Amino acid sequence: MSMTYTQLKDNIADITENTFTDDQYKLFTQVAEENILQAVKIPALRRTDTSLALTSGTTTRTLPSDYLYTHSVAVKTAANKVKYLIPKENNFLFEAYPDDTVTGEPKYYAQFAADTIAVGPSPDSNYSLVITYGRYPESLVDADAATPGSLTWLSENASAVLLNGALVEAARFMKAEQDIVANYQQLYALSLQVFKQENDTRAYTDDYRTSGLVG
Repeated sequence: MSMTYTQLKDNIADITENTFTDDQYKLFTQVAEENILQAVKIPALRRTDTSLALTSGTTTRTLPSDYLYTHSVAVKTAANKVKYLIPKENNFLFEAYPDDTVTGEPKYYAQFAADTIAVGPSPDSNYSLVITYGRYPESLVDADAATPGSLTWLSENASAVLLNGALVEAARFMKAEQDIVANYQQLYALSLQVFKQENDTRAYTDDYRTSGLVG
């Protein structure tokens, strides 16, 4: 079942038996979207970017503007061979490669900042990057503002989770009774769990494979 932004707002108002300002509806929707995206890795929102590169002697690289989380990072060697880097913590890179002037083919990467990765050792030449990542999709608020009645991936494929998440935020805003808040939270948790299980299955199975991580 899909849900437009107008339908989402109407459902929030009907269920809570309250009305809100446009800014409040926007807040409930966008916070719910962000919470869902942080909780579930959605295969449909996966993107591979081959336009970035590491610069010789520079250990960090800024990620695309729609970056949410990393699936994998690889470098292309001079022989055009793709080599995947091993994820590590920043402190590992600092300890293993304290001297940035010591260079080599990168073997590891770490999340350096919200929109930046670091690699180690420091690149001995320029390397093309292959980064597969989860991205921020367009918000239903923005999509509707551009074209009223538009749908987004979440509003079309996870409308129940989106509605329940927005209701949790609306109940908090209203300072609703604890039992009402708890009920909304329970419904949200259940719908999110089902949605997460479905997406975990899609991420690691097809018609010829059973569930489980595939190397």
